Amino acid sequence: MEPRGFFASLGEHGVVECFVVDRITRTDDGALAEGSERAHSCGRSASYDMRRCHVMRIESGRITSFVDHVDSAPMLAAWRS
Repeated sequence: MEPRGFFASLGEHGVVECFVVDRITRTDDGALAEGSERAHSCGRSASYDMRRCHVMRIESGRITSFVDHVDSAPMLAAWRS
C-alpha cells in the first residue's frame, strides 16, 4: 500500500481529538518527541488514548528521517468494538 492509501485508511477509521507533546529530547543527530493522543473510532462510540514517540533525524535544520512509534493496542481495541 502506498503512503496515501495508508493514511486515507487511517482517516476512515479514526479521528484524532487531541494530540499532546509531553517532552522533546535532543539527541546527537536529531530529537525525540514523546506524547499522547485521544481519538475516537468513526461510526462507533469507542474512544481511546495512546502513547506515541516520534524519532527524528535532523540535518541542516531539516527533518531527514521520521519514525513514529505507537502503542496501537488501545486503537485496535476501539476499532474492534
